[in-house]
Amino acid sequence: MKWDEVTAREIEMKLRKASTWKTLGPDAVCNFWLKVLTSLHKDLAMSKNYLCMHPKHTPHWLTTGKTMLLLKSEPASYPKNYRPITCLPTTYKLYMGIDADRVYSHLEENSIMAVEQKGNKRKSYGTKDHLLLKS
Repeated sequence: MKWDEVTAREIEMKLRKASTWKTLGPDAVCNFWLKVLTSLHKDLAMSKNYLCMHPKHTPHWLTTGKTMLLLKSEPASYPKNYRPITCLPTTYKLYMGIDADRVYSHLEENSIMAVEQKGNKRKSYGTKDHLLLKS
């Protein structure tokens, strides 16, 4: 798979799909600001390209999440009634989303995704598709 540099346009398109007011990660950056401050898109693309070429220069904050425990059910005194949720940095989610889109496109264009992989296929119901096909 040939790697093309990430463009400001890709950043813009990925941010259009992003939820505006999701819970903040350790970077404390809201998608709203990334969407509105379009002059940053070129710099975000340059930063992503730099990190792809020099992964050892990835800042620690970019790959560190903030984990919280959410109560699933009462009573709150039992640890088993909690589930952990990790909020990742907005920038990390943006960059990984672009990578995921590119890998998915590559798999689709070259017909190398197994037919059985419905769980990862877009516009698919995953297990429900398999159950309907087998019945």
